[in-house]
Amino acid sequence: MLKKNKFIYLIIFLLAIFIISPAVAQERGIVPVPNAPAGKLNKGQNWLFVIGINKYNHWPVLKSAVNDAKSLKKVLTSRYYFDDEHTIELYDKEATREGILEKLRYLATHVKPDDSVMIFYAGHGHIDPITKVGSWIPVESETKTTASYLSNFDIKSYLKIDAIKAKHILLISDSCFAGEFFRSYRNSPLAMTTKKHIKEAYKLPSRTALTSGGLEPVSDEGFGGNSIFTYYLLAALKANSRSFLLPSDIFLKIKEDVAENASQLPRFGRIAGTGGQQGGEMVFFLRRDASLRYESTLLDKQKQIKELEKLEENERLEEEK
Repeated sequence: MLKKNKFIYLIIFLLAIFIISPAVAQERGIVPVPNAPAGKLNKGQNWLFVIGINKYNHWPVLKSAVNDAKSLKKVLTSRYYFDDEHTIELYDKEATREGILEKLRYLATHVKPDDSVMIFYAGHGHIDPITKVGSWIPVESETKTTASYLSNFDIKSYLKIDAIKAKHILLISDSCFAGEFFRSYRNSPLAMTTKKHIKEAYKLPSRTALTSGGLEPVSDEGFGGNSIFTYYLLAALKANSRSFLLPSDIFLKIKEDVAENASQLPRFGRIAGTGGQQGGEMVFFLRRDASLRYESTLLDKQKQIKELEKLEENERLEEEK
């Protein structure tokens, strides 16, 4: 009889597990993290695509390109509203011409119109003596043929507003001859950073580029394992304590420091023919507390965006007065 009762209790216990388990699992299940802040204040997700190449198959080995890309990714994901889920990384042997184009195409099919995209390239650059077109040098590229180079024309074709459909795209290139992006058209005029400027910059679609130099070779040597350009770029991002930071602000902070330490002059401006508007810029939103969990930082970002949206109303009230 005792054995029979034990058997009955065992059956009841097992049934209880099967009945209760689904409810418990639902309560303890992992809640999916949204891709972007939801609701009325949704202004899109920040995407980051970093490329760094040190070990080329045929070109001279570089010292700091991979560390430049990794260092930038670390600063952006720890201090600003970038996350691993929306970060794409290609280093050394992964950074083939096909690999880079494949990731650009991925962005073109996944990025939404309210999103922002930042692309960073650190590696060899080249300007064709015949066509005068600049190129990035993928890891497998030969030195005597341009067939496997990635030309600025190819890159710009993905930066168009109807290709990668982001509201803002910022391209940062730490390579030789990167300034070819700015040939044959004018740079954006740099206005003083005021609340009105930030509001307008965020509202207008943009396609801008920040480069380590113009039409000259740039240094691979630097400080702390980074190139001179990336060293000062990281320093500006780390030192910033303002809620909103514009790429034009970064350019103004770093151009003199870079020029004083290397024979190169960084450049910043609009990328013509891509659909951006004059005055538009990507806005870096500073995290108030980098140790907050992702769900908490989303709410913090919403508050910052709301502050930005209030600027226009405050201006209107001032004008009425």
